[in-house]
Amino acid sequence: MPDSSTIPEEVTDFDTLLDAASDRIEAETATLRERNRRLESLLTEKTALVQSLETTWKTAQHRRKRIDAEIARLLQAA
Repeated sequence: MPDSSTIPEEVTDFDTLLDAASDRIEAETATLRERNRRLESLLTEKTALVQSLETTWKTAQHRRKRIDAEIARLLQAA
């Protein structure tokens, strides 16, 4: 390994720049990973909510039909 006094300053500056860029990329990657985890969590929550709403809607439609049929039956009897 060469003595640090024989390494040109430009090379040392470039290495420093690369190290700083690498650190910044690592930090940005960590941030993006955390955002991705949060987005995946929200998507899972949204999907569960949609499924719950669809089930509730189907139940409400069934109840409405049953009530309408009961009303029609009572009106025919009157």
